[in-house]
Amino acid sequence: MNMKSLIPEKSLADDIMATRLWFDREVASIADPRRQLMLARYRDHWWCEVIGDLEGVMATMAPNPKYRAYGSDVFGEFLIDTTEETEKFYRALFASGFYPAGPFTETRYALADWGLMIEAINTAIIPGSFFPALSLEPNTAYKASWRLVGIHPFDENCLMEAEILYVGRPYDLTVVTR
Repeated sequence: MNMKSLIPEKSLADDIMATRLWFDREVASIADPRRQLMLARYRDHWWCEVIGDLEGVMATMAPNPKYRAYGSDVFGEFLIDTTEETEKFYRALFASGFYPAGPFTETRYALADWGLMIEAINTAIIPGSFFPALSLEPNTAYKASWRLVGIHPFDENCLMEAEILYVGRPYDLTVVTR
């Protein structure tokens, strides 16, 4: 199957595929098997967020993952502590037709035995309701970019135990017609 055809946000598809190819090259370049698997799992998690694959997202996560977002005008600050809450969060997001991941630019990452830290500019199309601090139209779709720093500890099976996000203020906010 053509991977590009799985991407719901067609206006971002070329840039998303460039990010996917970047991840694939990076994964292939890592000699340490554990670190390679951690980055592959992160790539798979990101990809499943891009295409709205709930089962795929959950397959990358350890039981009862911790989700945290700090300093965020995107999504607001939140605390999620269980598998059920994680699944509910993603189910609602995907059911509304929005996908939190998109193309990454200016990406840097570091792997260690405990996990992954990644910094990038993420671009996505999401509803105004996901920008609680900005008083935007809640049902209007916006294309936005924001700087993101993520900390992702992994368990002994290389499943993500947490997604701890520090999210910058969105910029390049543009109303999009869907």
